[in-house]
Amino acid sequence: MPLLGVTPADLLRNQPVEPGWYKCVYQKGILEMAKDKLSMNLTTTFTLEEPEGKEITFWPNSKAIGMTQGMIEAILCKTFTVEDRFEMEDKEYIYAFNCPEDRPGIVELILKNDKIVLNGKKLQIKLVNDIYQGRITNKIDGYASYRADTQPPF
Repeated sequence: MPLLGVTPADLLRNQPVEPGWYKCVYQKGILEMAKDKLSMNLTTTFTLEEPEGKEITFWPNSKAIGMTQGMIEAILCKTFTVEDRFEMEDKEYIYAFNCPEDRPGIVELILKNDKIVLNGKKLQIKLVNDIYQGRITNKIDGYASYRADTQPPF
């Protein structure tokens, strides 16, 4: 018999948190066709440390994939420049994402001389309140390194 259960993350999904900076973990990513069928979304889920289990989702689209720069720079504690470019499949990239079909939810970040799995990486995100379909939700408005020696910008 199939089981349909409610997790703590399910209960927290509709409860926005107060605006501010939150430590979190890059939980998973799914590369999927966008509604327009002309582009791709990298549906990204972060899990906050506090409140424990609260998930925040971010949907960068391939038409504006540069929106991921702040997130990646915060995870790697690195600022990207044009010097970081590399060629792959006859195109130039600064970085690229790969979601292996045989490993659902895993996101690999491809760099000039490296490949890094993003799942489990820590960072800080700035959350603000937003209104979506008449209800208050949280929206990511900034990224910072997780490192203890850095404070998020205020």
